[in-house]
Amino acid sequence: MTTPKQNFVISILAVLSLASITMVRAANLSEADAKKQFADVFGSEVQNVTRTPDTGDDLQLAKSLLEAAEQNANQPNLLLVLCRNAAQLAGKDKNGAALAERALRLVIAKAPDHTASALKSLTEILQTQYQRARGDAKKQIGETLILALVDLADTQVKATEFDEANRTLRRATPIARVIQSPQEQVIKSRLSDLANKQRIVAQIDSLKKRLAANPKDTEAAKKLIVLYVTELDSPQQARKYTFLISDKMLQEKVKLASSSLDMLSTKQAGDLGDWYRSLSSEASTDDAKYNVLIRARKYYVHVTKTAKEGDAALAKATLVQPLLESQIAKLEEKVTRRPTQSPYVVEVLKDKPIVYLQFDDSAAVSNKKVFDSAREGKKRLHGKYHGKVEHVAAVPGLTGKAVKFDGSTSHITIPLTSSNAPSEFTIEFWLKTSMTFARSSSYYTYTGPVFFSNGTSGRGSGDLLLTGYRYSRTRDDSRLMFITGPQGRSDYRCYARHTDLKINDGAWHHVVVTRSSTGSRAIYIDGVRRGYNSDSGGAVFNTRELHIGGDPAQKSNAYLSGEIDDLAIYDSVLTPERIAAHYNIIAAKLPKRDTVKPPSVPKVSVGPKTEPKPDPKKNDKFEKYRQSILKRWPRMTGGAKNRLLIQLSKSRDPRMQRLYRELYYKD
Repeated sequence: MTTPKQNFVISILAVLSLASITMVRAANLSEADAKKQFADVFGSEVQNVTRTPDTGDDLQLAKSLLEAAEQNANQPNLLLVLCRNAAQLAGKDKNGAALAERALRLVIAKAPDHTASALKSLTEILQTQYQRARGDAKKQIGETLILALVDLADTQVKATEFDEANRTLRRATPIARVIQSPQEQVIKSRLSDLANKQRIVAQIDSLKKRLAANPKDTEAAKKLIVLYVTELDSPQQARKYTFLISDKMLQEKVKLASSSLDMLSTKQAGDLGDWYRSLSSEASTDDAKYNVLIRARKYYVHVTKTAKEGDAALAKATLVQPLLESQIAKLEEKVTRRPTQSPYVVEVLKDKPIVYLQFDDSAAVSNKKVFDSAREGKKRLHGKYHGKVEHVAAVPGLTGKAVKFDGSTSHITIPLTSSNAPSEFTIEFWLKTSMTFARSSSYYTYTGPVFFSNGTSGRGSGDLLLTGYRYSRTRDDSRLMFITGPQGRSDYRCYARHTDLKINDGAWHHVVVTRSSTGSRAIYIDGVRRGYNSDSGGAVFNTRELHIGGDPAQKSNAYLSGEIDDLAIYDSVLTPERIAAHYNIIAAKLPKRDTVKPPSVPKVSVGPKTEPKPDPKKNDKFEKYRQSILKRWPRMTGGAKNRLLIQLSKSRDPRMQRLYRELYYKD
């Protein structure tokens, strides 16, 4: 068994060997040369780690191989060898599923010709991990395995390997049923579509047999051509049978449809657009009709790009396109392949976020792109990864992935600036961290972890920032501080003060901040408002992009070491009820924590009262206390109000509970 020191040496050797691999970047390595290069550089390290029973060193070397692959993305054959070996080594360790997936998703992104083999390797590794796992870990790996199987089935369908795709989807079905995955409906939908395609293939085979028996059967040949064009979107295959028919017009249309778009004249493209529009009525499924209309749109777009002003084809294409777009839009929801949305995602989308980062696309980490899944049909604000980030298990109750920040350089930027930012907003995300929070060192430069920021040096420069800090000098009491600096004014702080939870306890927490156009601000943690006050109003965005998980403008230790999932930004202030609705969907799946709950409506007793007679002296004393609290309440700070509410909520005295409810709803 290797020691930690030996593991460290292995990792260093692997990283140093990047230099020798980088030397061959100028030439395109053949597959044989790539394998030889890998064996020369990493062969001995691979042999060393595979001899030991400890899988930790396998995982360590896998990380180094993946780093080497990312550095050599312009060498497809070398990248393929590195990623395959990284995935095999990572798959041996119980914690290696995420790294194996990253390696094979990198192959898919950079060497798409090997997509099918990469997905097969990924499903085999995940299947082994799934069989080993237990509890929540089994559910998380199961979800990842299902998505990989669905991707593999889609790839097999594109290659017309329908029987293979059917077997792949049926592998996913029992897994989805066991872990109660929302993907079960997606799998059923895929199987239904696949059955339609297999039916079409059976018809094609029957027509081919007719033609083999009688080559002069022009009716069978014509049906075969139409099936290839409309149902399988394959004019290239249809063209093979055009010599069997006497219809010159159909022969010409199929010939043109199988040609490159650049080879078509404006008139030919317009004629093909008209032809494909007419064929849409012959398609037997929504999927086939959608593909036919997409083809028609492609040809009409070509007309608009190549036609001269006053051309009749241009006028017709311009007239037809809006009608075509309407037909495509109606079909899109039925045929676009999306994972079934979790109840949480459904609730988030109800509130119409302008940015929604779900971090579910593993391949995107390699491409440094964070996909925004908000605003259907509008311009999306895709983000960008910086530094070393990785995908990890999502919040319980959500499918897909969360993103992990290394606490050193990793962060995300979103192109949300003063040019496109809303005047009021809500920012919502899930946070998991166990890093120690520090005290701030100055008024507008902070030393705690940055959760989001567009901060600049100086006050009143249109910036906002949410950071972790500690109030106590002697202990880490894990507070949140929300700072806004409206343009041309001062900076204002809003604190989330709480004594009943630690936000950096290594568990998932729901964090929401809101700010209205007039400057009213609030911080919510786990569905409960923990702090609120106001700034002077005005714009709080500037020309800097919004940074998530760290900000180079802040001090070096302002980077988050932890995980974030499902970050949403809205152009409105969400109500406390909507924030609680979002949190409560996931809360049932999280470990129970002792938090302050919103007051419940008191039960109305039925029948004769059995309560003891109240003591007038005690009532007088309580009433004086109540009146003094009500008098002081408007002047109290947000933190003082929160502390008082927490104190009252824990009291067993029914009068204190009534006062708690009265104060809670007063604001």
